[in-house]
Amino acid sequence: MKPKYITTLIFLSTLLFFGGCTEDERSVVGPGIPIPEGYSQMKILFSNTAMPRTYAPEKIAAYPQEKEIRSVAFFTQCGDEGTPGQAGFKAGAFNKYFSTEDLRSVNGLYEPLEKTGDNYTTTLRVKSDSFEGETKVMVIVNYVENGLADVLHNIEQWEQLDGVRTPEITTDNLHTPLLMYGYKEVDLKSQQTTDASFSMYRVVSRIDVINEAYNDAEPEKGFVLESAQLLDVRKYSFLKPENVRRTNIATVATLPAIEAGNLPEGDINKVVGMYMYETDNVGVDAPATRLVIKGKLFDTPFEREIKLKQPDEIGKDGDPIALERNTLYRVRITKFEGEDVEWDVQVIDWSSTTPIPVPPTYAVPELTDFAFEGDGATRWTEATKTYTYDGKQAEKIRFKASGLHHTIYNFKCELDTTGRSLGLNFSNSENYRNLVKRENATLKDNVVEQEYEITLPAVVNSTEAVPTYIKVFIRNSGDPHYVDSITVRCIPDYLGIPDMKPVLVGGKYWAPLNVGATKIEANAAPSLEAYGYYYQWGRNLAFHPTAGITDLAGPASYYNATEGTHKDVFISSVASGWEWLLASDTEGKKIRDNLWSKGVNDNPCPKGWRVPTLTEATVVTTKSPTKTNKYMVIKGDETGKDLYLPLAGYAHPGTKVYTTQGSNAYYWAMPVPPSTSNAFHYSSSPTTSLQGPAHGFPLRCIQNSDE
Repeated sequence: MKPKYITTLIFLSTLLFFGGCTEDERSVVGPGIPIPEGYSQMKILFSNTAMPRTYAPEKIAAYPQEKEIRSVAFFTQCGDEGTPGQAGFKAGAFNKYFSTEDLRSVNGLYEPLEKTGDNYTTTLRVKSDSFEGETKVMVIVNYVENGLADVLHNIEQWEQLDGVRTPEITTDNLHTPLLMYGYKEVDLKSQQTTDASFSMYRVVSRIDVINEAYNDAEPEKGFVLESAQLLDVRKYSFLKPENVRRTNIATVATLPAIEAGNLPEGDINKVVGMYMYETDNVGVDAPATRLVIKGKLFDTPFEREIKLKQPDEIGKDGDPIALERNTLYRVRITKFEGEDVEWDVQVIDWSSTTPIPVPPTYAVPELTDFAFEGDGATRWTEATKTYTYDGKQAEKIRFKASGLHHTIYNFKCELDTTGRSLGLNFSNSENYRNLVKRENATLKDNVVEQEYEITLPAVVNSTEAVPTYIKVFIRNSGDPHYVDSITVRCIPDYLGIPDMKPVLVGGKYWAPLNVGATKIEANAAPSLEAYGYYYQWGRNLAFHPTAGITDLAGPASYYNATEGTHKDVFISSVASGWEWLLASDTEGKKIRDNLWSKGVNDNPCPKGWRVPTLTEATVVTTKSPTKTNKYMVIKGDETGKDLYLPLAGYAHPGTKVYTTQGSNAYYWAMPVPPSTSNAFHYSSSPTTSLQGPAHGFPLRCIQNSDE
């Protein structure tokens, strides 16, 4: 991999000044004095904004302290002119300049190092008898803060720079301001100012750990990052990248673990700024750098060692990942489809991204050769390994699991906690095992293969046709965290009515038809098939949408409404609140007001279904319903599967006639009066509101999977 060294930029532009000088020379090198013979001038700009891609955008950008410059050293070597010992020979000079020396002294800067905004500026004047050819220029940033002041001050000739090492890394790790290095050959001329630019390289690599498998709502069901720790990092490096003798550099076995949420970001799902020296990770005597991540997975202590190796064959390490200077490596912890987290490493270079996956010690089982046996009313989605069937008859799934280890399996029921639609008791794990048959393992070319067969039973009772998700997890027996899964979705036809499937809206399954209806018919006239029955709130007596309404005036007692004179008729009312129940019947009210609740669930909905709550109804009204072909249409959670509620109007409690059929929609919801709302409707706009219980509204039921 060729690194992309993107860092601070240095620009050299025109400005009059002289280089290193003696005390006696200061009188001729002051501001405004023309550059005399034997001097060249550089004005230097350290810019953090001069190039669009100096630093990476957004979340992976360098932190301010990583761009900070506190001290700077320059070394220059000018070329000789002519041949030594012959007439006219002029020797090129070696010079060194430090921001810590007195300004305009022999080894000092001519202008101070200053910061303006994100930029730093300074000025040098270089003295030499010859400026033949191109002048070598080396720049070292933050040398004082990294303990190199004495070493650099003692450099007396250019060749000595080859052996300059960085300070040794310690158990305290490396910290900013970061040591940076730059080099370029510049065409300096006597008595002239030469423009040039430098790219500065941070001498260290950096690793960040980003946890993307955290579950905000339920942390115990995701991965909680606690710390990260580097092992076997190189003890030191060299300033000049070409002199990094990687195979001969000793290592530090363990650096201290850094806890998640460390600064500068303070995010509990990140460990940022783990610095180390560059290495190609191939040294015979020096083991490859590794990373240990600790945390909790599914509320259980979890530790993983990541080898910085390229992937090769399954379960084997490939070529090492070289840790280049000035390069950011981001370890991403991502949620896997199943019950594990995956890890990969991205090489950022502080500006661009190249993903490099980290091979696991154990591999996820590979699931292949899928085959299906059924009546054709099935759908297999390869991308998510999801199998959908209607439950009319038993079906089978066959496939092969392969890898370096045997596999084990287990199950999880996702939605229908009772499992009624498959006729299974999900509290009994043996019922799971009756679904799956696993053949004995075979070994071929060091790969373990096992064949699986999953038998899916027919729906037992169509009146309990509740959509069911079951996941079958195929796990690596060596480490069950390595897992793949198959999702089975049994979605029978609603009440056995062909092609009438429940509709997922707001995470809940809704019946596709009103209670009593049998079809969706565009621009349908009032009919039982399209509208279904109408109900007064809390009564289970059904009223036909086209038959005449037989009524008796109310209010009535609960007894009369269920067993007495009013039990078989519409109870009309013009009393305050359009109430069919006598206000004095307090005991009857207690029964009535709980009749359709989730707890009692005695309502006209089919078994396994119930009246929606106000919260569930509100989700429907806020999903931007539209009126189309005499239906209120709500976008479903799945593309192309929408909820259609006919504009069936309502039975008026006073006039005892059906009104606004074909133009408005009214549906009952829970809770009950005297709450603020107990119906959802679409007249001029979708909303919920309080409606008198004597009104006759249709019912649209919702899956009763959360008892």
